[in-house]
Amino acid sequence: MRPGGGKQKGAQFERDVCKALSLWISGGEHEDVFWRSAMSGGRATVARQKGRDASSAAGDISAVRPIGAVLTNRFLIECKFYHDLNLMGLFENFLRPSPGIAAFWSILRKEAADINREPMLIAKQNRMKTCVLLTPYGSGNFPLRHYYTSHFLGARTYFFWFDDFIKKAQLPFATKEQIEYTLSRPRLRFK
Repeated sequence: MRPGGGKQKGAQFERDVCKALSLWISGGEHEDVFWRSAMSGGRATVARQKGRDASSAAGDISAVRPIGAVLTNRFLIECKFYHDLNLMGLFENFLRPSPGIAAFWSILRKEAADINREPMLIAKQNRMKTCVLLTPYGSGNFPLRHYYTSHFLGARTYFFWFDDFIKKAQLPFATKEQIEYTLSRPRLRFK
């Protein structure tokens, strides 16, 4: 890969994830429900450093249609595409996460808790399928019973393959009326 190509690879990965999530949440009707956040969530970081709240711009993915807020109001979504995510780091001690996916997950959990959301890490390593990491509570937002999940790290992390998640996960608020009701409710406090 040429120098600087990693940024382009990451940006393309975020666009691909946005399209897949958009098609999933809209039942195949729209490809543009989600889009990359400004500065890949960096806008929220800059605002927080200045004492302002920009939690709606936090994370790598933002909703650009109202239906997408059903997901982004509940989850802080981060995307990572690296040559080597050190997937074996998932099996190591959570209190001292090794570099790679375990460290990304540890940081994301803290950032999500700071803005009262659940973490969702969508990650890809070269020559491997894309995966999704969720907390037990985050996973409980989707009817995924009877579906295999793996538990990693000391904080009970659920691991899914992204393609399987998109095919099998269903939003618990699928009708238009349920979505409107969900959007009108105040955000729930996550533990």
